[in-house]
Amino acid sequence: MLEDEGLRVRLVVADDDAAIRRAVRMFIEWQCPDFVVVGEAADGRAALELVQEHDADVVLMDVRMPVLDGLSAARALKGELRHRAAVVLMTSLTLPKIDEESARAGAAALLRKPFSLAELAAVLRRAVDKPAGALGRAAAVSHPA
Repeated sequence: MLEDEGLRVRLVVADDDAAIRRAVRMFIEWQCPDFVVVGEAADGRAALELVQEHDADVVLMDVRMPVLDGLSAARALKGELRHRAAVVLMTSLTLPKIDEESARAGAAALLRKPFSLAELAAVLRRAVDKPAGALGRAAAVSHPA
């Protein structure tokens, strides 16, 4: 367990659903002592600002959000901004093309909603150890219907 907050993985959570943001924050606080939520955003533009402001290590971001969607925000983060933060996208979309688009956007992983809390923890931890843009077939996690 990491006592010093400076040694914990800094996480930004971005989803336009406040309940999802709240649930993720609570789970991280209770079950993932190696992570700390440094910011929450309801849209992609705000997420980009928070990632830069807090020099986040990971951003967990919904694909569909207002103002700037998660794919566009990931492209901006990894492209123009060249930020080192690992991007974990989450979506309820089941389109096969979303896996390709996520990889092209520079995402380290794609998490399918609904997901278990154990899946969330595992994907976040793998994203920290994975270089940006390393999304492969194994990184896309889907939850059986």
